[in-house]
Amino acid sequence: MKKSAYLIILIFIAFLALLLWRQGLQPGHGLDPATGRSALISSGGMDAITVYYLSNDGQFLLPLSFKIAPTGEPARVAMEKLLAGSPVAAALAPLPEETKLLDLYSADDILYIELTADFLRLNEVETKLAAQAVAATVLPLTTCGQMRILTRDNTAAAKDANAVAESDIIGMPYLNLLSASRKLMTEADFAPATYMSAVFYLPEAGNDYLIPLTLLLSLDEAGEDRQLAVAQAAVQALLTTPSCGGLTALPLSGINWQGLVIRDGVAYCDFDQSLLQSYGARAEKLFLRCLTQTLCAVDGIEAVQLTVAGEAADATASGINISQPLRAEQPPNLVESKAK
Repeated sequence: MKKSAYLIILIFIAFLALLLWRQGLQPGHGLDPATGRSALISSGGMDAITVYYLSNDGQFLLPLSFKIAPTGEPARVAMEKLLAGSPVAAALAPLPEETKLLDLYSADDILYIELTADFLRLNEVETKLAAQAVAATVLPLTTCGQMRILTRDNTAAAKDANAVAESDIIGMPYLNLLSASRKLMTEADFAPATYMSAVFYLPEAGNDYLIPLTLLLSLDEAGEDRQLAVAQAAVQALLTTPSCGGLTALPLSGINWQGLVIRDGVAYCDFDQSLLQSYGARAEKLFLRCLTQTLCAVDGIEAVQLTVAGEAADATASGINISQPLRAEQPPNLVESKAK
């Protein structure tokens, strides 16, 4: 009886060893003891990725989302998508067309992306934007907190491309940080831990896609209710005419925002009667899209309910229903695949 039990245990151990050995042979599984590298394998189930390109004027990161087949390597799929170039006229590729992905792996919680030396053709400003686009695209799809770009070809040894951008290892960038906030970060006494970020969305020049912009908000100014402070700062920025080119001011001039409260995941955003004036269906739809995407970017807010003088309204002047809470696009700026 004991021999049978021992035999069963030995068979079970042998089965586990065989299973682990087979996994180790497959590309992308486990740690390579010789190099300390781990391939980037994530759990399945992800059906969409967001890839960051550049706006047509080259000033802003512009996210486009794509539906994908379930994969264990969404980061690699997203990187290949970025290198393939933009599928829409409103966005530009941030990397040279000839750039190819050679490898993608992690080591010590750092994401390493090896590209062909074509990457080095970018100037300093272009390199910085390209690195930000890569980081914003790939880091959220991994468990790594930082990223480093390397370049190599068949004849040259590995070279650190980030040296061109005067950057070594970078983390997730602020998305299109406003100039006032960029200036703030250059001050000698700037302490990142004493600030939080607020994101708002404005249309790119063609009005087809939304661009996220970021401002920094002092924790001292935010007070105790940080969620409300971030939401208020984001809406105020949204309703302010942008001072930089490449963005479209929201076309609802004269609209008067009265404030907001947040309850049970819903942001109740109040306006006066100016909300119900006639602006045209396209302008009203664009405004509601930006407002909803902005407020739903705040942690804990899932929907937006518009009110007029504290009361629910049925519809805008063009007939857009606003009687029920509105939800943001998920994922944002979805690019539909063309039917074959």
